[in-house]
Amino acid sequence: MGEPLTIQISAEAVAWYGAIIATVSILVSAYSVWRDRARIDVEVNRNVIGFPPNTKDFVSITVINKGRRPIILPRISSVGFALKGGNALLSTDPINDPINKFPIRIEEGNSTEIYIVEEAVLKYKNDLLYAFAKDATGKVYKCKKIKHIKK
Repeated sequence: MGEPLTIQISAEAVAWYGAIIATVSILVSAYSVWRDRARIDVEVNRNVIGFPPNTKDFVSITVINKGRRPIILPRISSVGFALKGGNALLSTDPINDPINKFPIRIEEGNSTEIYIVEEAVLKYKNDLLYAFAKDATGKVYKCKKIKHIKK
């Protein structure tokens, strides 16, 4: 019969194999954490027309969840416009129905809109810094593209 097959693996080869596997594992884990993070877009639209009984013109702030985890907007003060001096312009119009609407849970790929009376926004147009949405963890997402609101 023949001689038995013997394989010798050096300690150095085992160490390299372990190092490569550990590095790949760390990279896969880091990618997974990066991919699963919250990705929120905040958009602003002007000239939104209300329906009866709210026939005023509105500015809408749309909060879009592009991430893989749901986010929660806990209260009506979570969405609005930041103003110079540290103040904020928030929605107070009944179209938002703050009692029944908040807290809002936005699932992956979904969005919600908050409306602010356009007249109020235009009153403070020179003081507008950005539109914002603040989630339940306190993280603030901003939309600085509001030049079309200031015109």
